[in-house]
Amino acid sequence: MEKGDRLSVRGYHAGTPGALRLLTGNLNDDQSVHWDEPLEMTEAGWRYATEAPDPQSPWSDRLAYYLKFLEHGDVILANDAHAEVVNAPTMEIANASRLIGPEKLRVWLSSPKTPAIRKSAYWVLLGYCGTDADERQLETLVRAEGKTLRLGLSGLIFGYLQLSGERGLQVVNARYFAAATETDESGETGDAIKAVSWCWNNGNGKVSREELRRALRPLYTHPLHGVTVLQTLARWKDWELQDELVSKYGTPGFNDSTMKKAIAKFLVSATLDQPADNPTNPPPHVVVARKHLQQLRQRDPKVVAAAERDLLVTDG
Repeated sequence: MEKGDRLSVRGYHAGTPGALRLLTGNLNDDQSVHWDEPLEMTEAGWRYATEAPDPQSPWSDRLAYYLKFLEHGDVILANDAHAEVVNAPTMEIANASRLIGPEKLRVWLSSPKTPAIRKSAYWVLLGYCGTDADERQLETLVRAEGKTLRLGLSGLIFGYLQLSGERGLQVVNARYFAAATETDESGETGDAIKAVSWCWNNGNGKVSREELRRALRPLYTHPLHGVTVLQTLARWKDWELQDELVSKYGTPGFNDSTMKKAIAKFLVSATLDQPADNPTNPPPHVVVARKHLQQLRQRDPKVVAAAERDLLVTDG
């Protein structure tokens, strides 16, 4: 479009001379444009939108820009900047945490004006750049008892683990895993599982991968989170539970269709975890998984077939 061209949008939108509106649209297949509702903008918002880096520019440049607008007085800017930051690759967030520094993060986290939903990202950032004093403060929050939903808890636990390492994982295990309730009404066990899982690819290495595996293994028996735990352990190529899973298959707590299929998929995944360059000499976990899978195929052929189908494996 050129300056002076006219366009039409749905509905009536009052305005005054000089008022700013942000108008976005989608290009239709016929090259016409479907315009969205005009969004009223402040001058600060207009500068924010027009000066923002290109979406194709490096994440380091984009984060350097958006970090400046976290907790901005204009809530639209603050929310958008927060969304940009949390959608960045985690390692880019880790590098960018030094641009903010722990002092500003402490202020935001302690302020009652900071929305709880945004604190999760700030705890993650603090985990990458915080101090020993921050570790102690986060540990107090991690240990705190909660009977209702705690927004941002997974970010808090993840940030704490980046500062505390394997000692902190013991704290998380004792607080959230060892005493987990079957119903997990507060959602805390699920949040802790999520935080520990994030550490696999996004952690700073203070918690070893073997310790992450060891922390989650016992939770495969949890009524709500067992399936998720098995899926996670399969992604982590942790096949230690094979014998135990097969022995429990079909018993109380492991006899519903969802759990049966999860166990079958775990075993199928184990059979696929072998070097491509040596298919005639499979590792021990593959041999064991094949044996167990054959047993399950005789007991529950439809469950095994569905598991193989889901993993794009042909039967036999």
